[in-house]
Amino acid sequence: MQQLNREIRRDRRTHRQFLLMDYAEHLCAQEEVLGRLVQIPELIAAKKQMEVLTDRQYIIPLMFTMYTNACVREVQEKYDMATLLLYRLLEMIEQRRLAVYGLYVSRMDYKNIRYNFEQRPDLEGQSPEDCFSQLKNDINDIKKALYGRVGNGYLPEQVSLLEGFVILQALGDPISRMANGRHVDKLKRIRSMVYLRNNSIFAHGLGPVGKPNFEKFKKFAEEMFRELCAIEDVNFAAEKRVMEWVNPMDSEYYSRTEA
Repeated sequence: MQQLNREIRRDRRTHRQFLLMDYAEHLCAQEEVLGRLVQIPELIAAKKQMEVLTDRQYIIPLMFTMYTNACVREVQEKYDMATLLLYRLLEMIEQRRLAVYGLYVSRMDYKNIRYNFEQRPDLEGQSPEDCFSQLKNDINDIKKALYGRVGNGYLPEQVSLLEGFVILQALGDPISRMANGRHVDKLKRIRSMVYLRNNSIFAHGLGPVGKPNFEKFKKFAEEMFRELCAIEDVNFAAEKRVMEWVNPMDSEYYSRTEA
């Protein structure tokens, strides 16, 4: 990307109608994003995953990378791959919101949660032990409403997508709540999307994801992504434009002369 942009800047001095010159600003914006993302492998190697999740300059572009990639696969009618990418987007949304409370999905530290007392005013002033006990009870109540039963009530160290959203709902996080107050309905929608993804050949299924099921999955994933952007004060439309893949054939200066 750096080489491409250097050559565009160089050639624009003498000619402004070469291929991709009409995308010069777009490509420069993408180079800036890639300049941030290129730092991530070093952070992961240093076991600083939480730094990636808590720093918006890393996690938001990563999410838009998943989303944009899924849209490209959709155009190619690769619905299984697109579903896989959108499922990963949902996981990133879960990971990001849990990280706000100091929680990491692969190593959940329930004893040191950073509670938001505006969302859970009933916990303010309580000891960490009492907060955790109340949170655990709330999680079990949510599971009972979702599944009809609680199970052993154990809170795992590693959480799945649905388990993570159950915890977020217990914490009062806005990503897991609904305006009509029927918050468990959102969890039921997430559960149905998990079942749909599990039928993919890239998950646990033996057949392809059809277009109708993919469109249903994409609609839900995009709704969740837009909600996250609203919560995080991110301009969804603007970020989406920056991250859109550039096709040289769409350039105004691409030659369409017929043979």
